[in-house]
Amino acid sequence: MPPLGAAGGATGHGLHAVGGKVLSKIRPTPEGVVYHRVDLLGSKPHVGQAKSMDRFVARQAEHAADNPNALFEFDVLGRAKPGPQLDRLEEFHIRQLGGPTNKSNPNGLLANKRHQMSDARYKAAGGDY
Repeated sequence: MPPLGAAGGATGHGLHAVGGKVLSKIRPTPEGVVYHRVDLLGSKPHVGQAKSMDRFVARQAEHAADNPNALFEFDVLGRAKPGPQLDRLEEFHIRQLGGPTNKSNPNGLLANKRHQMSDARYKAAGGDY
C-alpha cells in the first residue's frame, strides 16, 4: 500500500491520517457559536449566540453599531448545533457568568436582560446546575 499522500493514497479522497491510522469520517465542527462580549471600557459583559460563524461576524458589527461608545472584545465560548443544543450551551454560560440583569435579578453580572432558557427547558435539554 502506498503511503498517504502518494499516488493512490488517501489524499484528495476525504480520508485523513491521525497517528498513522486512516480515518474515513471526521466529525465537523458544529455550526452554532456561543460568545462572550466584553467591553474594554467597563460596561457589563454579555453572552450571546449566533447560528453560524458568518452570523457571528455580522453580530459583532451589530453590537458595535448599537453601542458606539464601547470597545468590544469577543471570545468564542463554545460551538453547538443550532437549536436546543445551542440554547443550552448559551444558558450554561449565562448561569456560570452571573446571570442576566433585570427586575428579578438586579445584581446580575451580565448585560443580558433575560435567560435563554427557563429552568424547566434547560433541565429537559440536559442542562446542569
